[in-house]
Amino acid sequence: MTGQRMSALPSWALFAALGAAVMAAGVLLTFPGPDVWAVASWILAFALLVLAGLVLLSGWALVRHRQARTWPRVVGVTLGAACLAALAIGAI
Repeated sequence: MTGQRMSALPSWALFAALGAAVMAAGVLLTFPGPDVWAVASWILAFALLVLAGLVLLSGWALVRHRQARTWPRVVGVTLGAACLAALAIGAI
């Protein structure tokens, strides 16, 4: 087991969760109908929950394993953390 990456999580998973969150937020701001609002808000909540977990797992892999430090993973963790930080600041 030595020499293997701790997280076999592909970096596209971070970008998919981030994209789903951004698209759901865009739908919420563009189409204010009650049915659309209900679906988009649940998609946004789920995407942010998945994004938070993926950022934590990928960040841990970046800290622990040098082999995991690829530019797509670093960019994904940085963008995901920035999205979550903007959400936290907006919630205050």
